[in-house]
Amino acid sequence: MAVALLAFHAAWVPRWGWVMAIFPCCLIPLIYLPTLAMRWSVGLVLGLAMYGPHLHFFWTLFGPAAAVLWLILAFWPALFLVVGGEFQLRLPTGLLVIALPILWTGLEYFRSELYFLRFSWLTPGLALAWGEAPNLLSRLGVFGTGFLLFTAGTSLTLLNGRPRWLMTGGIAVLAALLSRAGPQPEPTHLLRVAGAQIESATVDEIPGILDRVVATHPDADLIVLPEYSLDAPPSPELRQWCSTQRRHVIVGGREPLAGGGFRNTAWVLDPRGETVFSQVKSVPIQFFDDGEPATSQALWDSPWGALGIAICYDLSYTRVIDSLARLGAQGLIIPTMDSVGWGRYQHQLHARIAPARAAEYGIPIVRCASSGISQLVNSRGGVDTSAPFSDEILVFAGNIRLGPRASLPADRTFAPLCTAASVAGVLGIAFFPLLARRHPSQKATAPPL
Repeated sequence: MAVALLAFHAAWVPRWGWVMAIFPCCLIPLIYLPTLAMRWSVGLVLGLAMYGPHLHFFWTLFGPAAAVLWLILAFWPALFLVVGGEFQLRLPTGLLVIALPILWTGLEYFRSELYFLRFSWLTPGLALAWGEAPNLLSRLGVFGTGFLLFTAGTSLTLLNGRPRWLMTGGIAVLAALLSRAGPQPEPTHLLRVAGAQIESATVDEIPGILDRVVATHPDADLIVLPEYSLDAPPSPELRQWCSTQRRHVIVGGREPLAGGGFRNTAWVLDPRGETVFSQVKSVPIQFFDDGEPATSQALWDSPWGALGIAICYDLSYTRVIDSLARLGAQGLIIPTMDSVGWGRYQHQLHARIAPARAAEYGIPIVRCASSGISQLVNSRGGVDTSAPFSDEILVFAGNIRLGPRASLPADRTFAPLCTAASVAGVLGIAFFPLLARRHPSQKATAPPL
């Protein structure tokens, strides 16, 4: 357990993502703990030690209730050990080698995408987000990469002799082949983007901030401002600025609803100052006053190509961005609000999402965050331009190259199937106790490492 924790935490150091391969090798033997209660208890302790240190900022956001959220996250590795332990009592080793990666992937996909408290950060595949394995992510996706890591880990841990090395070697060869770069299609349009990090500014200050952006980057075609830059739809003064400066501007704000409440919206203003497109946030953040969710998603048919707009936390959910990819997005614009009071590490952790998504879909991403970390990410997941964590107004700029439309990695089909298989396995254990179980005289022992 100690080595598993060391590997898990070390893997989140930039460029150390491959250390995550050690994590499943040390996690799998814990399914051989002799009782369900021990597996459950050890799993909870392990989960708290995995997630708590990285998500210490939950205390700043939620106070003592953060302990409940940490426990909910710890529930998932505990459930993996409990169900995995039952699997090893019922399945032969050959099936167990496949069943455990499916179980892990199914549980990770469920906790990341499918229930009210869904939270995708810190899933093992994201450890490779900093351009370390762009081709692997583009072919397998974040969840598929995690499945590959766990399949290698179960092979090394559970198999003996020749089968161990044949299976592990085959996985290594497969990973190497998938990681090879294929031919890169030529981009069709160059988009010059600039943005400003605005932690807090009045509506009257926005035109002056935009003047500062244009003064430092006069060739910018598109200017992006963060989520919640405005408390209302774009003002006449902002529209007049767009018309005078002949610029496209994307800005986030609140759109009031007739019956009360609001929608968290990003507006696109054209060089005439008119709204040519808008997109509402698809998944408002739980426990925050974050508006009503979007009822639909669409692409902005911009002068440079088809651009998808998603707001802040929407980028963390594959099913939100998948819909934009299926519509044919050639790039993504992500206005984001990360409060400076949440701390530097929260911003660093959130900044891992955009490189992973860019590599998965093969399209560039512009992420403009209120207090950082803003990023211009190329279609291979490399960060070409960034602005740091800061409570000051910072301007950043760079180019993105729009090319082919987004593609979906294999895990978008495979991961939901893993979840369905995992649910079936859990239900089978819970409601069909007569399933084959080893005779008490056949005591299970952990295989040698």
